[in-house]
Amino acid sequence: MIIEDNNIGFSFPKSQTAANHLTVSYEYLTNADAQEAAFLLCREQSTSTWNKLHNESIKIRKHRGAKLISCDTKEIVIAYPDINFDPYITDIFITILGNGTFLNNTIFRKLRIKSIQFPNSILNKIIGPAFGYDLSKLFNKKKRPIVIAVQKPSIGLSTKDHIERVIQAFEGGCEIVKEDEQFRPNDFDSKLDQRIRLLLNKLPKVISRLKEHRLYLINLASNFKLWEYVNAINEINDKFPKPIFGVMLSYVQGYSIIQSVCNNTSTPVFIHPSGMGIVTRGNFGISEQVYNLLLRLCGSDVIIYPSPFSKLAYSKQSINKILEVSNMELENIKETMFAFGCGVNKNVLEKMKRLIKGKYMVLMGGAIFSYPKGPFYGAKTIIEYLDELYN
Repeated sequence: MIIEDNNIGFSFPKSQTAANHLTVSYEYLTNADAQEAAFLLCREQSTSTWNKLHNESIKIRKHRGAKLISCDTKEIVIAYPDINFDPYITDIFITILGNGTFLNNTIFRKLRIKSIQFPNSILNKIIGPAFGYDLSKLFNKKKRPIVIAVQKPSIGLSTKDHIERVIQAFEGGCEIVKEDEQFRPNDFDSKLDQRIRLLLNKLPKVISRLKEHRLYLINLASNFKLWEYVNAINEINDKFPKPIFGVMLSYVQGYSIIQSVCNNTSTPVFIHPSGMGIVTRGNFGISEQVYNLLLRLCGSDVIIYPSPFSKLAYSKQSINKILEVSNMELENIKETMFAFGCGVNKNVLEKMKRLIKGKYMVLMGGAIFSYPKGPFYGAKTIIEYLDELYN
């Protein structure tokens, strides 16, 4: 039994709508009385705790308290007043899941956010992606997916060798080349300052010669001189008609970092899924749909995701569901694009074409950089195959 008074102020009034509330649906398991556990979550995530507090008036509860909308054997639905939030995804995440994951195992053996509905009063304060689907417009219009080449070996190459292989992949037809998530700016064998200097000398010439745009993704997931590099990349991109550099952040850096960078940069931002399994694959955390929704609201232009046919894959059924989240109408917030990778080859590309509806990008590492004749021919072979596949 969870000790409390009568929970006055935490029930959602039937006479009201949830228009000014953020509504959250939770999957849950409990050994306690289900409704008492649900009310405890309302209290814990808003005005109160186990028991009614001194000076916690009914007026305060009605004004600021989370409200229980419904509770059955599998799902709890709670509405949070919009005045409880600033337009920061970290603040929202702390409120809707925060202490709930710490509650006694008897109370919640499972507590996972299944879905979130945002009111316009919150959405209107969120900036969202700067590019999103518009990123495709940077490149010549293609029927096929944009190809992101992932440099392999990920680490260990000298700056000169790294850049030479990048340029070969660009010249072979890849629109984007990205650094791997382990390739930190201050890498022992190749410093980011050196890579940028060489690319500034070579990349504009490649773009001019090919008469096609190219984009290089810099991995800033380490936080090393993060804002120094973000500002430097902004300044570089401002000198060109289209950005030649993008940045890649990681989920493990947190919503606060991701949203801050997205809201304060003029360069495309890609999100690597490192760490997403921690919050999407257990009894405590969030669904894949919510994971992608929150990253979209942070302002992510492209979310990298394991392909449905890789060793890291999520179910094939979930792919189109997460694409729906990136496409769903959210006031003036742009759509987020997906890039599917991990073990992608010609066979996988054909399967993806049959399964995935809508626009997406593909990431390819070994298929391009391990090609016997080198990255130029690896890229050329893949691009020719994709052009044929989509024509």
